[in-house]
Amino acid sequence: MPRPWSREDCDSVQLLKSYLKGGTPERRGTLQSYIERIQVASNPDHVDFPRFHQDVQLRTLGHGSYNLVFNYLRQAWSDNFELISDVALATMRSQVSFLGVVKSFTHVWVSKRRYGAGEYTRGISARYAYIDARVPVLIDYIFQASVTHCSDEHTLAFAIVRRFRTDASTSGMDFPWLLWAIDLGVGVWTANSLGNREAVSLSGHFILAPIVIRKRALWITVAFDHDTPEDDVDITNDTNDASRIFD
Repeated sequence: MPRPWSREDCDSVQLLKSYLKGGTPERRGTLQSYIERIQVASNPDHVDFPRFHQDVQLRTLGHGSYNLVFNYLRQAWSDNFELISDVALATMRSQVSFLGVVKSFTHVWVSKRRYGAGEYTRGISARYAYIDARVPVLIDYIFQASVTHCSDEHTLAFAIVRRFRTDASTSGMDFPWLLWAIDLGVGVWTANSLGNREAVSLSGHFILAPIVIRKRALWITVAFDHDTPEDDVDITNDTNDASRIFD
């Protein structure tokens, strides 16, 4: 705009800023988010935890939570030592017993992205995420587990999630974006249909849009990160491959 600004130009700019703020402190834009992720690119596994957490005994949660986490950790630490359950007796120095107590967080930041645990009020707003490229999930819990082996502490952070699900009738619907679905990062899933719980890593954010088509409730997911987009994935094929620690 020409200088000096006219009064009308100043009013227009101030009005625009007021809408961008939305009545709250200014939000990080795409460029700011991109710069922050470039700054943490040297340490992509870095997880920032909130100040407070709860100690949780997995056997009290039900849903096979202990066995789920135990199997995940045993695989993750298999190159360092043998993890055994709390009902087994360690007979070798290479064996470490997992007592089933973990730290539970309402939310964490991974590469400057916020992820929340849906089982807590403070985590509900960020309880959706991508895993395995663009497979959407609902996050139930965010845990951190630690054990000590030969005086060395081993710690892992991970999430307990349930995958969105779809079926042949849903994936076969003729939506306007069908030809560009993969490029745009758009997926269609059966509303409120979730898979079994699993321990996974998280790789991105998406926008969730609930809609009703022909009296059928559906969830539409749209890739949110366009400055560092996730890998393409065929949304018609379900996968049961478990992921590793947070990316």
